[in-house]
Amino acid sequence: MRDIKGIHLKETVRNLILDAINLSFEEMPIKDADVLFGDDSVWEFDSLDAIAIITSLEAHFLIKIEENKDEFQEHFRSINDIAKHLESL
Repeated sequence: MRDIKGIHLKETVRNLILDAINLSFEEMPIKDADVLFGDDSVWEFDSLDAIAIITSLEAHFLIKIEENKDEFQEHFRSINDIAKHLESL
């Protein structure tokens, strides 16, 4: 596993998300607290986006993410939540 802690973690997560869905920050200026999935999301990411994002995170950080639906909704709600979850691994 790569060192996950660091001041640039949220920026790294944001870049990995954007790369996974083939967009740039200019096209999709995601903020740290933006809801990424579900009814409250302004981005309308779907399950295929979730798979791409998880795959990207796993490859970059050399980890395995095994979440059930409830855990996913809690840990992957926003960039803030993803970073917090990654730091806890």
